[in-house]
Amino acid sequence: MLQTFTNGEGAYLGIDLVGGTLTKSVAASVRDGGQVMVIGELGSGDVVISQKDLWRNVEISSWNASSYFLEKEKKEAAIKACWKLFEEGIWTLPPALKFDLSDFKQALHETRKSARAGKVLLQTK
Repeated sequence: MLQTFTNGEGAYLGIDLVGGTLTKSVAASVRDGGQVMVIGELGSGDVVISQKDLWRNVEISSWNASSYFLEKEKKEAAIKACWKLFEEGIWTLPPALKFDLSDFKQALHETRKSARAGKVLLQTK
């Protein structure tokens, strides 16, 4: 889908919130000379990138959000800026799939699907 939005050229910037092996997928989605900003390490403390993406001059950098947010003013400014992007419709969240707690097996099945957007939520009646 990204290739459709970029006329097959890839994005200028990819943001990786997980790190680890996901960095390789994010790097593959940016154009030659593009950038990948790694800001999370849920995958691991390491990042993985393909040699092919290095040949394409994809730049990998990182930013540690937790140290940035130690300063209250910076944290509040960042939250306000992000909130404004949501209000203006620039950032959107994919809709969540909601399941009754009794349907936890179906919910678990949904979480394991590849290329699924949005959260899977369990709720009680």
